[in-house]
Amino acid sequence: MSLRSRCQITLAVMCAFLGATISGCWRTNTTVPLVDANVLEIKGEIPIKIWRVVGPFDTSGSTGKPRNSATVSGQNGRNSDFMLQFGLPESVMDSRALERIHFIQGMDKRFANHDISANGTSNILTLGSAKNTMLNTSHYIASEIESNTEKDIVLAVGVTGSIQMWLNHDLLIEDSVATRRHVDKFQHIVGAHLRKGRNFLFAKLSYMDDWNRVEIMASLFSRLEAKKLVNANGNNPVLLGSIVSAKDKLNVRTDLFSRGTMAKLSLLDSDGKVVRELSAGVGSRVTQIALEGLDENRLYHCVVSDGHDELDSQFYYGDVAKGFGEVLQEVSHIAENRKRDKLLAQVERLTSLMPPQVRAMERWDEMFVASLSELKQNIRDLRKGEEAFDSATGTHLRSYVSSVDDQRQYYWMHVPPSRTNTKGAIPLVLILPFDVSNNTQFPRSYFVNAANYQERYSAMADKYQYIISEIWGRGNGHAGTAIEAADVFDVIRAISAFYPIDQSRIYLMGYCEGGLRALLLAEHYPNVFAAVAVDHPITNPAFAEAVRERLLSPLSGISKLRGTSILISHDIDEPAPRFSNSVDFLNTAQDNHISIVLSKKQGGGGIHGFSQDPAKDIDSFFSFFQGKSLRGSRLSADLSERNGRVPDGRMMPLEVVFGQPILLVRGTGGSASSLKTESYLEQWFENSWMRTYFVNAPRKNDVDVTESDIRGKNLILVGEIANTSILKGIAAGLPLRSMNMAIEIDGKRILGNKLSYIYSVKNPVVTTRSIVVIGSNAELSQPFRTDFVPSRDGFYQYYVFDCRHDSAVPFEFGYLRRVSAKARSSAGPRAY
Repeated sequence: MSLRSRCQITLAVMCAFLGATISGCWRTNTTVPLVDANVLEIKGEIPIKIWRVVGPFDTSGSTGKPRNSATVSGQNGRNSDFMLQFGLPESVMDSRALERIHFIQGMDKRFANHDISANGTSNILTLGSAKNTMLNTSHYIASEIESNTEKDIVLAVGVTGSIQMWLNHDLLIEDSVATRRHVDKFQHIVGAHLRKGRNFLFAKLSYMDDWNRVEIMASLFSRLEAKKLVNANGNNPVLLGSIVSAKDKLNVRTDLFSRGTMAKLSLLDSDGKVVRELSAGVGSRVTQIALEGLDENRLYHCVVSDGHDELDSQFYYGDVAKGFGEVLQEVSHIAENRKRDKLLAQVERLTSLMPPQVRAMERWDEMFVASLSELKQNIRDLRKGEEAFDSATGTHLRSYVSSVDDQRQYYWMHVPPSRTNTKGAIPLVLILPFDVSNNTQFPRSYFVNAANYQERYSAMADKYQYIISEIWGRGNGHAGTAIEAADVFDVIRAISAFYPIDQSRIYLMGYCEGGLRALLLAEHYPNVFAAVAVDHPITNPAFAEAVRERLLSPLSGISKLRGTSILISHDIDEPAPRFSNSVDFLNTAQDNHISIVLSKKQGGGGIHGFSQDPAKDIDSFFSFFQGKSLRGSRLSADLSERNGRVPDGRMMPLEVVFGQPILLVRGTGGSASSLKTESYLEQWFENSWMRTYFVNAPRKNDVDVTESDIRGKNLILVGEIANTSILKGIAAGLPLRSMNMAIEIDGKRILGNKLSYIYSVKNPVVTTRSIVVIGSNAELSQPFRTDFVPSRDGFYQYYVFDCRHDSAVPFEFGYLRRVSAKARSSAGPRAY
């Protein structure tokens, strides 16, 4: 055997022994990978494609405390200096010292010091996998950047864990957030200075979650791109922190300006009055400003200018709790209830930001300042008059009264500031959200509180001069339902009441489930939306029930999209939903002569194809909308119309009833035991409504129902038919009979002594309205419980539940042969 062969075998054995199983291609060279920054001005962006990776270092203590390391004071290892055991603190580590780091007894057996390539398409470096988890570990990564001259650059970095990053021993980034689910390429945008020659870029990554891996990506940009990048991605370009406690100093960033110049720093109060000015050298990371003498518990602006560029950020100075209390007092001093109601959305959002556990969220300080600032501005507008509030420009959280349940729901919107000087109708873009893990009220949701989220959309609205709005409404799992459609049209009407919306240029956008929502809404209500742009849409959803799959698959109703322009953007490597699904949708759409474009992209990274450059994607959608309009629109369309989406074209699924105004009606007759059963069923419906929508369902006793209720609302009737006085006139015509050991519905007998049911029929005296009946064939001894939500899950017309279990599951369901109940008398509706 040759010496070369023996060396190769020895090397392989050593790698196996050390457990160097981190995924990626690695090399055994002894130098840290080199990035050439000399072509930066030509290329515009230079991604870092290869990193020297050292680790993993265990942060859980399971393999023993690292020798001579700093005390572990943070759960994710961010405060542990693992380099000390090799004789040099991490903050002064250099490439030569890093190359000499080696395995020491007691360390993680997977430890290695080698180069790993990032993904060739996405430029994302991935450390770990499901089989090789990096939970509770830290890694060090490094690269050298070579420059023939001194120059200022911008570094964009995204990471799924916590990070500390140094360039030539200067700390550039320090972020302790330990858990993120995808890499945001522009999560951190920082200015940096390259000296002539080689520059050592060094970072520590720590991760503590059940996602098994840590991911990072980094790119170099020209300093000329700084302002464009921060504005497009909603980053704070001026301040390291947006909340400054009394007697603390304000930390102002000047790193995004070129070195060697002087910057003018101005502090302004909320009225725009300059309260302090000073000059500072720029290019360094932080300039500290003392705030003594300023009024506490107030909002201020910090404006930084170098004569060419100007950057502005808002901050709060003082005690957060006091500021919160003071603004609530201001709201309470508004005399008219109608005006106070207009502030409910912002009060709810600000209140949701106050609990201690919420304050640990990423960029919480910016969220608090933005929310407090908006609420204070809203109060000032209302003092001028309601018109000033209703027609305000900028980004706002608003509420509307739902046409379904008369309860307040929420949306956010952005109106370009320049629209105050523009006459004529304005296009409207509606963003439909994807499902999130935590279904909650809109003011508390990801879509209001996520860093960068609203800012990116608002920037595009300003660029293209569109009004935009996002509607969360009823939360997860409501794609294609009537109640979600009602929310959308409620919001369109609410915005149109105060802004001149061009009804022929209303557009839909959505990502993933939001894409499904957008496509279904455009199919169910054709000739309302001029164009639809969706990213990674679910176009062929799979459900257990075949009927639900038919009703909620955009492929089933694709012919309804004729006349609507469609753009689909999809990463070809996305595993779920697959790119092939969008290709199938494209082919089917073209077969139906639908105007559609499929935009292929690659390199989103993560398991859900989140874009590396979301601002660029949003820009492409707005660009697609340009020039697209309808010849006529049907915004006033009856929400019960479904354009043939129901199997036989006549019978409505139960959920369709909840696209119109509803009223829960409880019968007041009958025995105490039967009333107890009715109470359990009523409580189930009310609790289900509150749990799903965070509001109360409107209700009345049967004796209080008016003729206006009968004509204007879909009645949800609870209890035995004989005990519900409002049903006495039509009882004989209902399709269900309840017996002790069975129920009979539409001629079909279902056996069981503890059965509950829900079904819908047309109201026989007001054919534009419906009746929903909820009942049981036995007296219930305990509250009725089921995860079934009629307005969300009711894709059949009737459901029968077996109540012998703690959680009832519908085991019989279907459609009725007869749509309407038969009235016993033709005397017309009667109030009781």
